[in-house]
Formats: sequence, structure tokens, C-alpha cells
Amino acid sequence: MTSDVVSAEWATAWSVVDRAGRVVHSTGPRDIRIPWTSVSKLTVALLVGYDVAAGRCAATDALGPEGSTIAHLLSHASGLGPDASALRSGVGRKRIYTSFGYELLVAFLGGVENVVGRAKNELGLTSVVSDGSLAGGLMGTLEDVEEVARRWLGGDPVLSGYLPTMTAPFLPELDGVVPGFGRFDPCPWGLGPQIHGTGGHWMGANWPATSFGHFGQSGSMVLADPEHHRALVAVSDRGFGSWAVATWPTWTSACHKEFIA
Repeated sequence: MTSDVVSAEWATAWSVVDRAGRVVHSTGPRDIRIPWTSVSKLTVALLVGYDVAAGRCAATDALGPEGSTIAHLLSHASGLGPDASALRSGVGRKRIYTSFGYELLVAFLGGVENVVGRAKNELGLTSVVSDGSLAGGLMGTLEDVEEVARRWLGGDPVLSGYLPTMTAPFLPELDGVVPGFGRFDPCPWGLGPQIHGTGGHWMGANWPATSFGHFGQSGSMVLADPEHHRALVAVSDRGFGSWAVATWPTWTSACHKEFIA
């Protein structure tokens, strides 16, 4: 069964791109605006990376609970819970996936309107709009998700010097839970994206340990292989569920074999 056949069960559109922006493979409409949900966090992290690269802030600057920094929020290591301000753990002790932490980062960037404006003007995401929510409310086309992936692959000169830090595990020893896929020890996360590491999960087993990405509750995803300089991108409006847990590891593995390695 080909990756196109499997993807028809859930993806509105998907593609494989390289860091120069060349489309290696594409299936489905490229110009329909689809919710990105938590893939939005990769855009937020890029904008924070721009500010760090420009010297407007540092990843070590305090933000969030006492003792937490921008880096802790980006990597879900601040101790904040998923959806509220209450601490669930001490800072830097566990990897707790927290959309609230990204709400603090969006506020730090000047709010939703400013994030959308910078996404358009600085990242070239011309289709992007927001549903008003802070951490996962961006919507846009497949083409714009490809642009996000291209920049994470190293196709952005502004981030070239800082990208290795963003895509390396921050506090690599931390354990944690990947929503829907269970607990991992360790659970590596960079300053924005989840890192593959050695655990089996939604990133196929044949993807290198250095691979990284993010998925969202809408079924959208970005999964990048920095060794082969290509990324798998998908947009979807089928809500995340057990189907994804069963399908994605096989599908991402097949895509890597067909289009990336």
C-alpha cells in the first residue's frame, strides 16, 4: 500500500520538500486554508528564534514560573500543566506538554495579531490567519506549512547560526509524555520541535534520531530529517485520535523510504 493511499484516510494534502523549497512530492490541494492547531507552535518558536538571533532576547531570559526561562517554555520543561497556569512539577524536572506555556510565549511576542503579522512579513506565510487562540490557532495552506518546514531545515539565513541549538535536545535527560503516544524516558525536545531520539512514536522508526517535528490535534504535521535535508508536511481537518496512533508510524516510515532516504 502506497503512502498516497494511506494518507487519503486522513490528510487533506501533504508533501515532501527540501530546504531550498523544492517540492519532491505533493498530493492534494495546496492552496486551501486548514487549521494547523499545535503545528502553530513551530511558527511561534521560529519567531522567538528570530528575536534571539537578532539579540532582542536570549533563551536564558526569565519567562513563566519562577526559575523558568524562554528555553524551558519552548521545550515544555517549565513545570507548567497542559492548559492552566498551575505548576505540575518543578522547573526542569519533567517534560510536560503545555499549551499554556506557549500562550506565555505568544504574549511575550506581542500577542496573536503581532504573531500573525510577523508570520506574514518575516516568514512569508502569506495565507496565515488566526482563530484568536494563543498557542494553536493558526490556519494556513499546505504551501505555508512547507515554508515553515523549509526554515526549520536550515533554509533561513537569519537562523543559520542558532538553528543547531533550536533542534538539539534541551535538558535531554528529561522524561515525559507525548500526547496520544505515551511516556518516554528520555523524551527529547528542542526549542520548539520534538526530537526523535531513540523512542518509537509517530515519527517512523527509520527516521534518524536527529529528526524533529510537531503534530497537531487537527492531524496536521511537520516532520524534518536534517541529515537528508527534507521534510514531510501534512494538513488535515480530521481530529487526532487512535487512528493516528495506529497509522502515523507506518505512514511516516513509508514516506521516508519512498521520498527522503
